[in-house]
Amino acid sequence: MAADDGTVFRAGLLSTGEELKARYDASKPYPHCVIREFCNPDLLRKVRDEIIENVEATYKETDLFKMLQTGDLANMDALPAEQAAKLPTVRKLRDAIYSPEFRAFISHVTGCGELSDQTDCACNIHPFGGHLLCHDDVIGNRRVSYIVYLTDPDQGWTAEDGGALELYPQGKDTPHEPDVIPTATALPLWNSMAFFKVQPGFSFHSIQEVFSQDKPRMSIQGWFHTDQAPDNVELATRSQLQLRAGQDTAHDFQPFTGGAPSDELSADDLAALGKYVNPSYLQEENWLKLQAAFEQEGSVQLQNFLSPAWAEQVSAAIAAADVAAKAGRGQVPAYDAGICGGWQAVGPCHKQRYLRYAPVAANGGDAEGAAAASAVGGLLAQIRDELFSTAAFARLLTKFTTIGLEGQQSEVRRFRPGLDYTVAHYGVLTKDPQLDAVLCFVTSSDSDDKAAWDSGEVGGYEAYLLADDDNEAAEVYKAAQDDETGVLNVSPAANTLNLVLRDEGLMKFVKYLSAAAPSSRFDIAAVYKPEPDSDEEEEAAAAADELAAAAPRALRRSPMAVYRLLGALGGLLLLLAAGAAAKPAKRSPQGPNWTEVYNKLTGRTGRDPNPEFCVIVRTYWGHGQTAGDGGLRRLLRSLQLQSVQSWEAVLLVLDARPFEDLHHIVQDFHDDRIWVFAEWIDKAFKPKVGVEWAPGYHGTLYNLTDDAIQVCPPSTRWLVVTNGDNEYADNFMQLVKDGGKGADLVAVDFYSRYQRPTAPSCERFAAIEGAPPCKTNRLRWCHTDLGANAISYQRFQKEGRRFGTLGAVSGGLEAEHFDGVMMQALMAANWSVQHLEGVCPFNHAPSFQSCGWSGGVWDDRDIVSWETAGGRCLTPAEAAAVLVEDKEAEEVLIQASSDGNATAYEGVQPESLRVRCLRKRHYMRDDVLGAAVEWFNALCVDDYDLPAFRQWQAAQADLAAAGGDGEGAAAGDVAARAAEAAKQQQAAAAGQGAGEDGEEVEDFYALQDEFYKEPAGKAAAEGQQPQDGEEEDAPTATER
Repeated sequence: MAADDGTVFRAGLLSTGEELKARYDASKPYPHCVIREFCNPDLLRKVRDEIIENVEATYKETDLFKMLQTGDLANMDALPAEQAAKLPTVRKLRDAIYSPEFRAFISHVTGCGELSDQTDCACNIHPFGGHLLCHDDVIGNRRVSYIVYLTDPDQGWTAEDGGALELYPQGKDTPHEPDVIPTATALPLWNSMAFFKVQPGFSFHSIQEVFSQDKPRMSIQGWFHTDQAPDNVELATRSQLQLRAGQDTAHDFQPFTGGAPSDELSADDLAALGKYVNPSYLQEENWLKLQAAFEQEGSVQLQNFLSPAWAEQVSAAIAAADVAAKAGRGQVPAYDAGICGGWQAVGPCHKQRYLRYAPVAANGGDAEGAAAASAVGGLLAQIRDELFSTAAFARLLTKFTTIGLEGQQSEVRRFRPGLDYTVAHYGVLTKDPQLDAVLCFVTSSDSDDKAAWDSGEVGGYEAYLLADDDNEAAEVYKAAQDDETGVLNVSPAANTLNLVLRDEGLMKFVKYLSAAAPSSRFDIAAVYKPEPDSDEEEEAAAAADELAAAAPRALRRSPMAVYRLLGALGGLLLLLAAGAAAKPAKRSPQGPNWTEVYNKLTGRTGRDPNPEFCVIVRTYWGHGQTAGDGGLRRLLRSLQLQSVQSWEAVLLVLDARPFEDLHHIVQDFHDDRIWVFAEWIDKAFKPKVGVEWAPGYHGTLYNLTDDAIQVCPPSTRWLVVTNGDNEYADNFMQLVKDGGKGADLVAVDFYSRYQRPTAPSCERFAAIEGAPPCKTNRLRWCHTDLGANAISYQRFQKEGRRFGTLGAVSGGLEAEHFDGVMMQALMAANWSVQHLEGVCPFNHAPSFQSCGWSGGVWDDRDIVSWETAGGRCLTPAEAAAVLVEDKEAEEVLIQASSDGNATAYEGVQPESLRVRCLRKRHYMRDDVLGAAVEWFNALCVDDYDLPAFRQWQAAQADLAAAGGDGEGAAAGDVAARAAEAAKQQQAAAAGQGAGEDGEEVEDFYALQDEFYKEPAGKAAAEGQQPQDGEEEDAPTATER
């Protein structure tokens, strides 16, 4: 029974029907109403607290929305008694809202007729960046939509916080379609209720992006139903998006200017193209590389496509346009921002909203803003008309792709932060093959900007996806599902041309561009019509088969992030969304509340009290973004494949961003040995600021590691601490178990990007007789990784070992080096060590070998900068682009070193692995090899390379004595020294000359002993940060 005596609703609410009805009927753009002071505030506070503390929310993101949502509150009646007992006030409010009295009240105010007793509501949370794009809410028998706002009662909400309910009129010339600008908004104020009648093709609304970083938009969203569907249901958004498949891709292709595109590319063509295009892309030797990449991937990105002069002009113009429009970097956008200077808004909003440059008569805006907008529009239009529309450019595209072209259509677009997007729907379903060529411009002034675009977190990327078998598009009305639809995400990047072959059955959209984005996204979006096949009927079937076979392969190998289309993609307690973004979650050795949530997903009913191994897995959201089966999934699967099955994996998360996919991953494995100890989400813990680690990041990570270690079962034999993107051979635990009898510590060698870091590029990973098969674990800083060691849990606990207390013995090293510091401390305490040499059962990603396993190309050109320390793994497409751009780069094929264990890593046969590797053509010069020798220094030199290192030291001393600058030898000297040193290496491998070389090894390790005795602060003052904080192989500047 509804109570307006103040126990549920505010006192006297139900007697205000006539007043509210008058307001409702008079409101624009369609009847709606907002009730202030809707409920008893004390009761609503209890509702909010009960939901935060006891209800699970699931992260959901599609082309249309980004939010967290609980299950249907109608299902509360089916909850176990113990859980239902935790939600008494939520149930009381729900029952009051759906009581006969309140339904009659809503029916009277809206004039919607009799409402049924069907309950349909859930709690939604829109955190920072959360949004819901335009739609009309029509589905089934919904008749009235309502929202009860549960935002923080102790913090006000302003327009600068975003999250407003936006109501749209119908377009002036497009009835039953929304205009591009809302004409009414309502802020999500605490203890208010907004409602309106659901009407097909009329009740268009959206939820503005939440701009506040610490005030989530929390609400109960629901609907009242009738016994039958509304009239004119064919006008509903859902119906409109499902009609006339492919109608929006039926382009009016235009002929090319300047001749027939089928002609050969001439010298005159190259001269004309050279006005705009980077000369690298006009060289014939590069076309074959691009063709190979395009053939394999179906797409390719051409970075720095325009010449520097043109790129600088456009970049300056887009920056000026954004300044004039007050757009980007968290600024609250005006709805009419940038609609001036020849730019027109494109709708309707339930399909798209962006600006198109189509100069006509003056269309508003201040003079300065209009001039800035017109300047960038004019530049891009000139490039479109004089480049993209020409036959010469079509011929160049054919050189890149081998696809003949016969027609073109293009537009100049602007996507404004906080406003613009396109969505996937039937109208954009590709009916006939098309080639997309999109030249993108965004502001990317520093590494933070680039990281924001690459992560996808600010949107603005173009996504290509395969429609479902029943051709259903991604839309807000589809039920949540666990199915994955293949997606290629093309990240926006400055001055980059993206080529994608779009075949039948594909759709695409530009993901909503967040107000937090560094800039607007400007682009020239061209679509080209391929020439028909020579034998159309025969090749049509073959093309369909090829698409089915090749698309998954291309998606697996794509450098773009995988974008999951629908469903529960990650699980978070509502607690995290509602509060932990502002302050860290409480840590507890007993495990916080969300442990129970993950236990339900895994089917976990108890713990093995006596596991052989307790594996602490330190992870973050990036480990769930790896395409295909990489990242955390690969690590967990490598644990499941162990021949020793007595283990437990304890997961912990630390980052500024929630691990959205963790819920999905844990649920998929459904293994009660895998559980989540804690998620510590705080905006302060961004892993990188530029190339530097955020203050306090590693200290907190190791303190959280200490806490997680405490929850391992007391009788655990071996402790292993690892990171979420590593991998273990299936015999790792068996090797430790067999080889560690009587030992306190078992060390294994491991695959690493820091293998022989002072040896020649690419060749340092080669299979050479006498050389180590992988990184040798010396249990010291620069020669170990925490994941490559199994530690006696009993002794570790008995001695009270803690990573968080290592600062006093670290010799000034920062916390990110504590892997090596801990191993050094255990050695100094006379722990009994068993080193399993010559086997490589641990892979620290990314490694040269694992890059080869996944079909990647290793980039070894620059291993001495913090951004690419040790090298990196590229996709074939990325490698092809590097070879075009970097004239100093060359590719070699390397027989990778390995321990010969052919089946240890999921059937991969590393002993026969040949890996493509990029290096500088003059890789033996001092500015390449000499720089690596100097950068990694004596402390990091592999035993096998000590003779060459001593030769280098001697040469440096000779130069200094002869009056040289001591900074390096002449080109070619390193090669000579390396050749001489190779003889000593071979002799050492054969057991010759052991005395002198052995003394060198002892002296070398004495250097490390002295290093750890340095006064605190010295190394820290001189040191720098490793690439990812996960491996202890990276050097500091101490010995440079």
